[in-house]
Amino acid sequence: MAELKQRLGLEPHQRLTPYLPVDAEQWRDTGERARTVFGTCLSKFAPGNVLFVSHAGLFDALHEQLFGARLEPNHEPYLFEPAGQIWKVRPLIDTSTVTR
Repeated sequence: MAELKQRLGLEPHQRLTPYLPVDAEQWRDTGERARTVFGTCLSKFAPGNVLFVSHAGLFDALHEQLFGARLEPNHEPYLFEPAGQIWKVRPLIDTSTVTR
């Protein structure tokens, strides 16, 4: 990733999503696919717990779909809970008490 960003003249914090090949799954499509799969699984297994494990990119796309903003990488678990017709999302760890 760092090498590709360097070749494109991008800063380390800049995203590569605008540079995806036209025949690749586009970023918005990735988020929509993640949202559909997560929603299906959460509905199917509610009220039980479902653990989703993935690379950060998929969760980043999902977060952007749900909240309209990029997820800052922090590798912390989140809990998705049904609340009527919507899902609430909250961190499982109170990061204000975590020393880094």
